Amino acid sequence: MKGLILKEWYVFWEYFRIYFVLIAIFTVCVIGSGNIMMMGFPAILVSFASGTTVASVDEKENWLKYSMCLPYKRSQIVSVKYILTATVNIIMLILTAVLFVINGFIRGFTTDIGYLATMCAVIAFSGMWAGIVNIFNFKFGVEKARIVHMISGVVMGVFAGVGSSLFFDGECDIVQNVGLIPASVALIASAVFVAAFAVAWRIAIKVFEGKEV
Repeated sequence: MKGLILKEWYVFWEYFRIYFVLIAIFTVCVIGSGNIMMMGFPAILVSFASGTTVASVDEKENWLKYSMCLPYKRSQIVSVKYILTATVNIIMLILTAVLFVINGFIRGFTTDIGYLATMCAVIAFSGMWAGIVNIFNFKFGVEKARIVHMISGVVMGVFAGVGSSLFFDGECDIVQNVGLIPASVALIASAVFVAAFAVAWRIAIKVFEGKEV
């Protein structure tokens, strides 16, 4: 299992270096503008694209066929994709929390759990959606599931647009927008998204175990 995890991270690092540049740019923008919700854009992008991009590389290199010759269970081959997505989500959430503390220190505003709870929900949603898309990747292959990826792009775009309308105002006031979604609601939503991610994980295992490779 350790070998599979290392392989996933190697591919992720090779193909996602540019995304780290994007995260760095948004980090500077967050510190400059004071609006922590701007981290939602790279969080959604990295969370959703990580699993699909690695799966696309696997398909191009015929990894699934090769992996059948290795002493790994099909459930393990599926699980590492979900572990990668979950880990990336946790990293993005920690980065967001750190930036929130830095913003509070620089600008002297009172820490409000509402922002972190909302960002937690945003990241959990993107992870859940990535988990659902992975089901189709394992069932049909990345190329055949391309229509699902297109639909996912539309969904993520709508989600980002709605989030922008809810949390951004003309002056990017970091305090004014805190109360739009109660922290309790955001945390409940996060729990629901995480549960859905776990269900998608289980379904993907069942799908791949019944697939002829």
